[in-house]
Amino acid sequence: MKGIIFSAGLGTRLKPFTESFPKALFPINDTPLLEIVIKEFHHYGIDDIVINVHHFADMIEEWIGQQEWIRSLGIKIEFSDEREFLLDTGGAILKAKEKLKGEGPIIAHNVDILSNANLKELVSRHQEGSLATLLVSPRKSSRGFLFEPRSMKLAGWTNHNTSEVIITRADIHHSECLTLAFSGIQVLSQEIFEAMEEYTKEKSPQNNSSAGIKFSIRDFYLWAASRYSIIGINAPDLKVLDVGKTDAIEPARHFLSISSSL
Repeated sequence: MKGIIFSAGLGTRLKPFTESFPKALFPINDTPLLEIVIKEFHHYGIDDIVINVHHFADMIEEWIGQQEWIRSLGIKIEFSDEREFLLDTGGAILKAKEKLKGEGPIIAHNVDILSNANLKELVSRHQEGSLATLLVSPRKSSRGFLFEPRSMKLAGWTNHNTSEVIITRADIHHSECLTLAFSGIQVLSQEIFEAMEEYTKEKSPQNNSSAGIKFSIRDFYLWAASRYSIIGINAPDLKVLDVGKTDAIEPARHFLSISSSL
């Protein structure tokens, strides 16, 4: 099974560390975030991994090359190079198309997310015919995806701070929806590449033909929700920490120390 780890971001919320290093190598209890996610992937049998790189890309590639444990565990690492142009999450997936194509679904995971998610169970709940399965939960967040409660199909998005609501299906009102926070962890069907190509042709987002096409996965999903089945898996007991911000560092250290002792 293949996976992609989003590691290209600038990490502005982790300054001053990210003024000299990539966010992916930010250490939690002396372990870089990227190492945590790679080992999580391996634990669940995901050993064919693509890592997208942009900010201090050379450092990430050098660090991977120095990790003997990656080779000893039989983990295959490939890089999707975004040095020339940072593509956002949607564009990153499409850029890595040739490296991710194959049989079966793909796991996508933000490098700055720590969780207690069971990735094997998440993949097992990915439905045939669904374009994507998003791991979500009712935790507090300024933004959230909207889902039709019975089918758990994606129906829109909201920003609680601005009261913005986007509904993508004419058959449902936002008041009928469940609002759930996205974890940064998702399962993608192989069909997603064709859908993304359709989206980019229709929407013509910011484009640099030599480097790729920039677009967010959120905008793509909101476009795709009226055309394809995108399912949310509601995990009320899910624990998620976004380590992309400084106020989450201490909770992340505690979370990781407890997880390591179990």
